Amino acid sequence: MSTNLEGRRWWVMAMVVLLGADTAATLADDAPPAAAPAAQVAPDRSADAIDRAVANLAHADPTTRDAAATRLLAIGKPARAALAAAAKGDDPEAAARAKALLARITVPLAITLNAPTTTIKPGQPLPPLTVEIRNALDAPFTVVRPLDGCDVGWRVARYDWALTGPDGDEVPRQPQGRCGTVNPLTADDFARLAPGEALTVVPGKTFLFAPAGHFAPAKPGTYRLTLRYSFDPARNDRPLGGRLTQGKIAETLSAIPPTDVTSNTLTIQVRE
Repeated sequence: MSTNLEGRRWWVMAMVVLLGADTAATLADDAPPAAAPAAQVAPDRSADAIDRAVANLAHADPTTRDAAATRLLAIGKPARAALAAAAKGDDPEAAARAKALLARITVPLAITLNAPTTTIKPGQPLPPLTVEIRNALDAPFTVVRPLDGCDVGWRVARYDWALTGPDGDEVPRQPQGRCGTVNPLTADDFARLAPGEALTVVPGKTFLFAPAGHFAPAKPGTYRLTLRYSFDPARNDRPLGGRLTQGKIAETLSAIPPTDVTSNTLTIQVRE
């Protein structure tokens, strides 16, 4: 709108120079109004449109499948029920696409970092903190607790710390020593949360290393810490194999949708 007004202003000034003020004023009054910006068209969120898009997730043409996925993401929450049904369908590829879209549309968890203090001196480790993982849905949701090796990509669930420095660059993590072996999955590694229920994790007292073990900012300034939780049932889990993938553990894993959620940002001040 501001660009249109600016152009109109210059047009009037040019007419003043060429024709005189009175004539220019008359022409300006008779000039057509500036065109309004095109309105953004909302996606069709009708049940028929959703069903057509979900059906096209199984289309043989990749372009049609991609267009359907884009449409469903634009539709958002109204498509969740149809995608949940498709995720249980007989076509494994279409079911996988529906499950992945459902995870992107639905943010199932709210992860909150809390610390008693957020100010440290240069070279000091990051302050101790707690992690609250709360079910943000209106239905139960299962979370995989921190597992040994969960921060290096060895398990079906990952917990990844990220620290951004004053210059906006990611601060490298200090490596942690590992023995290379991990425990097998058990029923106790899963937390089934009721709607609104939270799981509290204390880094350093579980298999989730405390960020203090990874980072000790040396330069004064503002740092930003986040924790990313991701679950992928297709991700290789080191202790799984043979009979360990059968029974209740396999059933529990297959029932959890792919999840990728990042916590709030905890701002930490490093001062002399």
